Amino acid sequence: MFDFSGIKAVIFDIDGTLMDSVGRIIKTMQLSFRELGIPEPDAAAAKEVIGLSLKEAAEQLLPEAAPDVCQALVAAYRKNYTLLEDREPTELFRDAVPFLRELRRRGFYTGLATGKSRKGCRRVLEGYGLSQYIDVSVAGDEFPSKPAPDMLLAAAGMLGFPAASCLMAGDSELDLLMAERAGMPGAGVLTGVHDRERLASCHPIVIAENLTELRRLLLGE
Repeated sequence: MFDFSGIKAVIFDIDGTLMDSVGRIIKTMQLSFRELGIPEPDAAAAKEVIGLSLKEAAEQLLPEAAPDVCQALVAAYRKNYTLLEDREPTELFRDAVPFLRELRRRGFYTGLATGKSRKGCRRVLEGYGLSQYIDVSVAGDEFPSKPAPDMLLAAAGMLGFPAASCLMAGDSELDLLMAERAGMPGAGVLTGVHDRERLASCHPIVIAENLTELRRLLLGE
């Protein structure tokens, strides 16, 4: 069992970790392809790019496309995601806020490291009342895309802690590879993109069924 006593901060992914948004992202991506008259990816292919910045996601899904086509896909996705969210906002996982609140109460620092743009990250922080629980946030349009370690190293630096004193909590291979490359312990949660086998291949210190189990492991509840 990993000794969590040295952990001072927890940095969370958003989509599939704090928020039940995987289905919404897949639906939005497929809709955006259809609008552009491009054969849409199947759900598995769309799911694989969750966590990347939109630019990286478009380039991965359309490896042979001209840059202007990828740019059009990014623009269509942003428009459609906003429209769908305005109509019916995605829900946070029900244990997300209680976990963040308890971390705050216990003296932990917290952060977000997300493939969302700064605008999308701000929407989550402000729209769901998370700003009061989050100390720092880094977004996908500000740093190289996951699994590059830059976002986590920046977040740890903003918090004033070495990477080894922070814990990255995420639902995808991208999150945990990012943590490994940053020298930061990673915790996988099985609420989003990848299954236990995929997460285990990235050498996390723990894999939890959900945030409730991760909370119990981290806080000894």
